[in-house]
Amino acid sequence: MNKHSVIVLLLVLVFLFPAPGFGSGKPLNQESEEGEGKKKHSFFSEFLKEEKIIWTSPARIRKKDALFLGGLALTTALIIKNDEYIIEKIKKFALANPGVKTLGSYLSPLGSAPVDAGLIGIFYLGGAIFKNDRIKETALLSLKSLIHAILVSQVIKLVFRRQRPDYRDGVDHWFNSGIGKEFRSFTSGHTAQVWSIASVVAGMYRDKPMIPILSYSLAALSGLSRVTENEHWTSDVLTGAVLGYLIGRMVIKRRRSRVLLLPELNGNRTGINIVFSF
Repeated sequence: MNKHSVIVLLLVLVFLFPAPGFGSGKPLNQESEEGEGKKKHSFFSEFLKEEKIIWTSPARIRKKDALFLGGLALTTALIIKNDEYIIEKIKKFALANPGVKTLGSYLSPLGSAPVDAGLIGIFYLGGAIFKNDRIKETALLSLKSLIHAILVSQVIKLVFRRQRPDYRDGVDHWFNSGIGKEFRSFTSGHTAQVWSIASVVAGMYRDKPMIPILSYSLAALSGLSRVTENEHWTSDVLTGAVLGYLIGRMVIKRRRSRVLLLPELNGNRTGINIVFSF
């Protein structure tokens, strides 16, 4: 662990967590919208609103959120301090167990943006063919979550410029002068991306317990494969997983928090129905 580590730890809370799952006051999208049933939110306008939420979220951190993030920062700091030792142990384990390397080679592509986008496209196409609105909506929300994860993780990579464990001497260097792939280890974009999708799928199908279990299991294994493939340090994967999860949960939370006020005219009864989009 080098002299920049203290700076890294101070920046973790301030920069890594744009924490989209947190914030004080009202829900992230508590917008009472009269006549909303007649109005469609465009993908692009919702995306821009969510980007604003992500990057302004530190201003809405509550005390209980800060406690969680502080604990996460301390955990990340501990792992960063021991990253070189941890990855050496993992490499030895992978060498002694060839199946780990083989499994990792199959799972690692799950976090690749082109692969993820392709799977989302297939998912949406399946929903269109079988006329399943939930599948189509899940695909669109997953796409939004994926793009958020890509943007946030790439900005973080450019700020921290951490050297990858497979580059040169395999020593943990931060804030390098270059911005090439070899200096964009923190945070793991693959892991953030696959977790951003997994949390959306899990949220959309929480009534089917096996789907969240499968989604999070695949995301976890895909993230771990980035370490066994010697592409990332363990702390990169941890922070990427948390970032992706929070982004996906934010996307789902916004979907659920729309409140619709609809007039009701039913025989002798007149009033207003309050409908929660869920």
